[in-house]
Amino acid sequence: MAGLIDGEGCIIIEKQKGKGRGTFNPYGRFLLRLEILNTDSMLMEWLRKNYGGYVFIAKTRQKIHHKFEQHWRLHSQKAASLLESCLPFLKVKTEQAKSAISFQKTFPSKIERHSNGQVMRLDSKLFEERQSYYEKMKTLNRKGC
Repeated sequence: MAGLIDGEGCIIIEKQKGKGRGTFNPYGRFLLRLEILNTDSMLMEWLRKNYGGYVFIAKTRQKIHHKFEQHWRLHSQKAASLLESCLPFLKVKTEQAKSAISFQKTFPSKIERHSNGQVMRLDSKLFEERQSYYEKMKTLNRKGC
């Protein structure tokens, strides 16, 4: 699995602005995503069955004779757990994996809510910590680094 992540994978921290889970969040929402891109549908189905997540097929292709690109995605704690188990075997994406695991540890095991059921606002200090992980991941994923 580590070889697939190193060769075909992408480790991303997303920052989504605006509404998160139906409740306005002025600080944005951060999300860890592990993604593997390939054209082999048997591989994608194997990943989904063995590790969870979901698969979608890109609707475009670069040339007419190319196969459609497929994306397997795993998010949040499931992604961090898989990266942690692969960490000793990663060669190329070791720093991204370490950063992703640390980032995911900033999330509570249970979503904190007000008595009316609304999700609590993100503390500004925690926002800044997650923002720094987001910026670090962008730098680590930059081509040529």
